[in-house]
Amino acid sequence: MRNIAEVTTAVARGDLSRKITVDVRGEIEVVGEAANGREALEQTKTLAPRVVVMDLMMPELCGIEATIQITQKFPGTRIMIMSFESREVLVKQAFLAGAAGFMLKDFHPDELAVAVQALARGE
Repeated sequence: MRNIAEVTTAVARGDLSRKITVDVRGEIEVVGEAANGREALEQTKTLAPRVVVMDLMMPELCGIEATIQITQKFPGTRIMIMSFESREVLVKQAFLAGAAGFMLKDFHPDELAVAVQALARGE
């Protein structure tokens, strides 16, 4: 039996949502998409996903602030922060905000599927 993780993608720009949907379809169910941090918060409230894939650089409400609010309001939701940057300060901020994972955006789709499924299992 395959473990399907529900995911809300929070994508400010780029092809992250398309890459998730096309490349790992069947392994991850994308249940929502948000163009900014506020929408990510609303989508999480409405859809109650197990995992949120959050862009670090979101308009209106940055990924760090959206992560803080989501983890406070929906403690059962795990957040994977995605970024093009790997500066130590950003990684630390993500984890201090409550993120359960951090990945660079140059990922291979299989890596994302494994990471999201692990978060969905509580790992």
